[in-house]
Amino acid sequence: VMPAVVNVMKPDSSLITLVKPQFEAHRSQ
Repeated sequence: VMPAVVNVMKPDSSLITLVKPQFEAHRSQ
């Protein structure tokens, strides 16, 4: 799973940067 995620992250790093903070914020709440 990890290699696949890293493969997707590379081209969409900007998208992940926007989605990850929001996802973590939801986890905190």
